[in-house]
Amino acid sequence: MAESNPAVREAVKQQRDASVLVKDHPKYDNELEQIVDSYFEAMQLLLGEYSRHLYIQGAKDCVAVLRELGVIK
Repeated sequence: MAESNPAVREAVKQQRDASVLVKDHPKYDNELEQIVDSYFEAMQLLLGEYSRHLYIQGAKDCVAVLRELGVIK
């Protein structure tokens, strides 16, 4: 995706830059590390579930369109 989408490429760069800033921050201690890790684990889980839901919904929508067009019953 990053090769063909400049917005994705920029988002990846921003994520890397933010990660470096957080980890190099003088107040980044074990407690903050646990909070940040917990946040990112939750976000990864949510993004995975959203992606899964959208993929399945897209397949259902495709079948509905094919039925409306008479391609399938």
